[in-house]
Amino acid sequence: MNEYDTVMHCRELLNNQYIFAGGSSGSVMVAITSCFADQTFSIPPAVVDIFCDRVDRYVTTIYDDRWVEEVFEQHISSGGDKHALSR
Repeated sequence: MNEYDTVMHCRELLNNQYIFAGGSSGSVMVAITSCFADQTFSIPPAVVDIFCDRVDRYVTTIYDDRWVEEVFEQHISSGGDKHALSR
């Protein structure tokens, strides 16, 4: 797992589930999605996670487009999903 994936999963949680989650929660989502990637289930599994971090300390980092672009500039310029910033 890497920091970029963590940040993008946090932003995905906010944009798709309206969950304003912190970095640890984003990392949990990376682990869950990685664990179930390429898996096929006849019955979808029930997965529970607990988001236990406070988001207030991430407003100026994870949720700041300018910060993300600066920190992950190389990743974005080499094919990372820049559009994920605005989702």
